[in-house]
Amino acid sequence: MRWWFLLFFSHNVMASQWYNGEASMPIGDAPLAQVREQTIKNAIANASYMAGAMVSAEDVSLNGVLVGSQVMVESQGEVRRVKVVSEQIQNDILTVMVEVDLAIFHECQPSQYRRHLLISPFVIQTPHHTKVGSLVAFGQHVSKRFEQQINVSDNGFKAHLLRQTVLQKPPMEVADQQMLTAKAEFLAREYGVQYVLFGYLRDISLFNQTERLWLTENTKLKRNFTMRLYIMDVFQSQVVLEDSYHIEADWDFDLYQPVDLNSSLFWQSHYGRSVLGSIADAIVDITDKMQCERQLGQIIARDPDGFIINLGKQDGVKVGDTFAMQQSLRYRLQAASPQQFLPLNDDILFNVVALSAITAKITPNHLGQGLEGQIFDLVSPVENESVMAIDSSLAIPK
Repeated sequence: MRWWFLLFFSHNVMASQWYNGEASMPIGDAPLAQVREQTIKNAIANASYMAGAMVSAEDVSLNGVLVGSQVMVESQGEVRRVKVVSEQIQNDILTVMVEVDLAIFHECQPSQYRRHLLISPFVIQTPHHTKVGSLVAFGQHVSKRFEQQINVSDNGFKAHLLRQTVLQKPPMEVADQQMLTAKAEFLAREYGVQYVLFGYLRDISLFNQTERLWLTENTKLKRNFTMRLYIMDVFQSQVVLEDSYHIEADWDFDLYQPVDLNSSLFWQSHYGRSVLGSIADAIVDITDKMQCERQLGQIIARDPDGFIINLGKQDGVKVGDTFAMQQSLRYRLQAASPQQFLPLNDDILFNVVALSAITAKITPNHLGQGLEGQIFDLVSPVENESVMAIDSSLAIPK
């Protein structure tokens, strides 16, 4: 049996690295729960030690089984996730094996601005699996949980759940590249958001699992949860992340009664908590991947002496920030194959001169130049550039 637990994830740019750890303790007259807790702590500390980090058992906060905690790893990173792989009692000794996700600080610089992520409602690819429990709307509920967990996490993202599914089939299974490009162009123009998350539930079937203990048998009804995720960069019509997640958990509900997916009874059940664990696990992986992807904004209006872009104060943009104009979105969507983003003119940068909550006005650093950009064209932030003095009293035209 494998249990999944989310410990902690940080806004810092990190890369995941999994390490194995094992620990054993005699049980004796001590309560089993207390021995188990300490053994898991020791196993986590041993895994961290194998990675060259220093985490003591006292640093790991456990509550009952295992709960979120901020476990700092000296000069290396942080313990974020733990998988309890196996537990065994033999000769009155409990042995626990764990896998620990130790985050090592990544070399890339995190984006200074908040990223936006559209979430397309998840598609159930095996509709006949929804009959038990009447889980027809399960895909929408899973996608809503993604939106909620991303938005309450300090990961530099803002998620927006779409009302309708954009792709019924996963992007990698769409044979018609022109259709995929057309979908990307529609999303880019309609929402102006660079990244879209597509989710597909491939298996939510039930099965019986029988455990044999000496002369007895114990049969439990369990349910699968297999989720496939894709993140598409719609500005490039490219899939930049593809991953799968699978759990098997006890199904504690009647076979012939519908389940209320809005109730805490479902989400606090063993199956519901396991699904939430998979979602949290996926968000960690999404954050790791996306923080090093190049961020782009979009021109949404022209101005006599500059442009209005769809990044503003709420996204962390400040007066004086610098942007470069990128190749036209129209050019990229019509190109035969995606290419690297290149500035239209390396010598012409644009400075933020005025802000609203969700937009910014940018003007070129060379007066009268670089104004050939069009609506839907792209801009990218320029790091560590000295910018000219700007009159911050300018207002964005209404």
